[in-house]
This record gives sequence, C-alpha cells and structure tokens, in this order.
Amino acid sequence: MAATIRSVAGTSQEGNSPATNTVTKPAGTADLDWLVAILATDESTNEWLGFGSTGFVENMALRSTEVAARPKFQIATKFASSEPANYAFSVPIFMSSMIWIFAIQGVTSGSEQISATYGVGSSTSCTAPDVPYATHGITDPLLITSHAAITEGTNRTLSTPAGMTQQIATIMDAEWMMGRAFSLGLSGNVATGARTSTISATEPWRSLSLVLGSAPGPTYKKGLFIPT
Repeated sequence: MAATIRSVAGTSQEGNSPATNTVTKPAGTADLDWLVAILATDESTNEWLGFGSTGFVENMALRSTEVAARPKFQIATKFASSEPANYAFSVPIFMSSMIWIFAIQGVTSGSEQISATYGVGSSTSCTAPDVPYATHGITDPLLITSHAAITEGTNRTLSTPAGMTQQIATIMDAEWMMGRAFSLGLSGNVATGARTSTISATEPWRSLSLVLGSAPGPTYKKGLFIPT
C-alpha cells in the first residue's frame, strides 16, 4: 500500500511570545498513522525549534544546513498513539517559524522510509530539487515539497508546482518569512522531478523535497516465503 496523506495541520508565528508555536492535531488522525512534521525557521543562526512533550523525534540526519539569509528546515516523526489535541513546539528566541504536520496512512512502524533533499536560491523560482530513485530508493513514493522565502514583512504569493496538490488552503505567513507545502503521489521506482513554486517577486529562499514511503515487504511464490 502506497503512503497517502490522511490530513494536514499547520501554523505560523513571528516571535517567541508565546514561547511555543502550537499546532493542532491533523483532523481524523488515527492510532498508528505516521505523523511527519516539517518545521521551517528563519535565518537566525544556530537557533532551532524544540520538541518538548510533543513526542516528535527529530531526524538529525535530515536537518538542513544553515545558509546565510535563508530559511532552514527540521524534520521530525512519530507514530500516532492516543494523540493530544495539539502540539507545542518551543521557540527559543524572537524568530519566525512555520510548522506542517502530516498524518500519513499506509506506512507501518519499522517499514518507514524517508529522504530529504534541499534547494537554495534567490529568485522568483523556488525549486524543490529532483530526487533520483537511486537516492531515495522508495517504490511508489509520496513526495511532499515545502517552499519558504524570507520576505521581511512584505506579502508574497507562491504558486502551486505543476501536477502537485496544495496542502493547507492559505499561505503560511510568519511576517518575516512565508511558505507553502504541496504533495504528489508517484508510481514505480521513479525520480521525483524538480518542482517549482513561483514567488511573486525575487526573494531569498530554501526548498525541501521530502520523499516518503514503505520498505518492500516479504513476497510469497508457490507457497515459499521469500524475504526482501
């Protein structure tokens, strides 16, 4: 069964008053759903969101690098089990932050696969990079892209990349930073393709191509168990 999005929740905030950025539980989240959080913060050097009692665990191998004057990303996951109504992520200093939480179905604990690749630039073309199958290794992958730009309080728009579905109806607006997320289910052992969201004016940006799915399970042939 391919990974699909059951629902998504998100929020954005400028500053650290309150000292947490709180996101509601994605609607309809069921126990054993794979919850995947994408956290974007502004260019504040070496400052990241904290996870407190949310139960999310950051995958440090997927944390983006820091690039001057650009947003940065964190990825955290958990499997749902009697989830609370909301999650409070700590904000260490005055900074802009945006959070998306996806409830993913079709992935079981222990079979999950995840790959993150980042783009960076300063232009109107905020492009989430192509991720070859040889890099992500996921059959029938679910692609989620996130696009974040430092807008310094100026309202911008970000278009939906061709073929993708917008996640959350309105743009994330953290005053100093704005962003959007999109998704697309793919079939086979395929590359994701580069995915461009057009910003309404040139801004410094970062992008994320997050590829999700399950490891292949065992197969059976003529009564024989063949592990994969």
